Amino acid sequence: MSGALMDDFSREVSERLALARISRDQSLFAGALLYCRHANECMVKHQYVKIHGESPVFPPNTMSKFMFTLKAIRKELPRQVSEMFDSINRLTRGSMHHAEEIEIVQIDARYVNSVIGLIETAYAYLNSEHPLSLDQVVDEQSVRHEALAKDAQEIREISLEDYISDDVRLVIEGFANIGISAFEQGEEFATRDIVAIGLALAHIGRLDDAEKLFTSAISNPTDSLTKENRAICLSGLGRISRHRGDMEDATDYYNLSLEINRKIGNQAGEASDLCNLGDIARKTGDGDSADNLYSESLTLARKIGNRRVEATVLSSQGDRARHDGDTDLAEKLHTESLEISMEMGYFQRQSSNLGSLAKIAANRGDNHKAERLLEQSLEISRLNHYRRGEANDLADLALLERRRGNLETAESLYGQSLRINRDIEHIGGIVACLGGIAFIARKRKQPEKAEKLFNECLEMNRKSKDKRGEAIALSELARIYSDRGDLKKSKKMNQNVLAINRKIGNKKGMAHALANLGYIATKRREFDLAKTQYQECLDLNREIQDLRGLAATLSHLGTIAFEEGDNETAREYFQECLEVNKDTNNSRGESAALAKLVKIAKSEGENKLAIELDEKRRQAWKRSQG
Repeated sequence: MSGALMDDFSREVSERLALARISRDQSLFAGALLYCRHANECMVKHQYVKIHGESPVFPPNTMSKFMFTLKAIRKELPRQVSEMFDSINRLTRGSMHHAEEIEIVQIDARYVNSVIGLIETAYAYLNSEHPLSLDQVVDEQSVRHEALAKDAQEIREISLEDYISDDVRLVIEGFANIGISAFEQGEEFATRDIVAIGLALAHIGRLDDAEKLFTSAISNPTDSLTKENRAICLSGLGRISRHRGDMEDATDYYNLSLEINRKIGNQAGEASDLCNLGDIARKTGDGDSADNLYSESLTLARKIGNRRVEATVLSSQGDRARHDGDTDLAEKLHTESLEISMEMGYFQRQSSNLGSLAKIAANRGDNHKAERLLEQSLEISRLNHYRRGEANDLADLALLERRRGNLETAESLYGQSLRINRDIEHIGGIVACLGGIAFIARKRKQPEKAEKLFNECLEMNRKSKDKRGEAIALSELARIYSDRGDLKKSKKMNQNVLAINRKIGNKKGMAHALANLGYIATKRREFDLAKTQYQECLDLNREIQDLRGLAATLSHLGTIAFEEGDNETAREYFQECLEVNKDTNNSRGESAALAKLVKIAKSEGENKLAIELDEKRRQAWKRSQG
């Protein structure tokens, strides 16, 4: 290798380490490690060229160019050097990884020093005849711009997706760190690089800073920003608005992005915008528009072979089917999306699909399967720093514990989820956690606290135009009024809930509202009305395969039949209720159904049968107590 090329190589490594030291001293530790990563990549590429006489050529869709290059020369490297390259790569990629039980790693000067030391050792081992120039004067601004330019295109490409993979998390952190620091020092950048810095900031949760950069970029004269980058900014602003619950602004931004992507023929961007608009339509209760947008997006994604968007649309269609009560179709769609996501390492969609499949399992009464799926999802979310996914999983696990009667555990899980959701400013997640905590407060006979929290949920859902969320909050408030004995107000609110759910086609919500109305009618001894409402509720629960709801409705209908003296019909309802509870391993529900059957047997003079059933009841109750 010529001396000139060797000098260039030595200079690049020296400059990266010099910048790493400066960043370390300024406490820009993620940025310091980004420079270390660049130095490591430079050394590995240099060794490849030295061995093969040319730069590496990467196959399409190479996930890690560094690992591809290192693997190609591993046999020609001394083992110690290969292990050092691996260690440097791991330390500059994995330092932000953490698990719930482990304190988050704090990257301090000592940590950066150890990485710099490894790089110096690896370099000296292979290139002792050309030592690093550690005392050179470095043009900090020039090298910083060079470092940002090196990663800007990759950041833009990654950030067109709505997720980041674990092997680029630290790159993005460091990129955002360096970029925003340079801005604060008054440095100027090309508009396309401003876009990349904004996207990096959005990915690490600094939404206010990202919003300022996106807004600044699109405010510049049109000819200073390519149409593709303008669409990226608009889509980024759409994601931020949607994340905050501002669906109107999100819709406007996505439509502007869609218009540009169609004009420039960016079909991947077009498919993504269509899917995002479909999600907003579904969230705001416009199911028909959502279906059309999803269909258009899926057709386009398959046409261009964009598997990421395909997986995303299938998952969204699965959620739509689940909320409509078609759990078989929902399960099929989520499973298909999960398979694609696993094939391509799309961890965010893996996590969300596992969460949705867990919800389906829970509705069918299989809480053990639901818990297993949620634990898988939580592990994926934490491993990949997907904080929104982590928050969702914690909230869903809280719901499982709540249904088991473990209120303290549920409250703790909701608290963990709420802290994350507040940190990332995810309105939907905040609402879900506040609602869960409010439910626990109502269970603990704290109606004032519950009412205050549910009203907060209602206000946030209305502000974000989340019709399904609005219906849930109203339903819970109606329950509080019912508990207070104000059946008239509770009935009116539940009728409103039913109307909202009918309009948006939410069959589970419809069933829940009908069950509440049936309860009110029963309390007022309007049995014919109650039976009509419970029967519609029963039909819906069968259709959507909500076994918990099915068992509860069968019990209510059985109770009315018994009150009216129709023991034969009551027995049929309670017998089916018993079987459903057995199928779902609900020993407490099984015990309650058996208690009703004992009562019927006694009223019919079937004393021997009553004794047998009562023994089964005691056994079921014993099982329910562990």
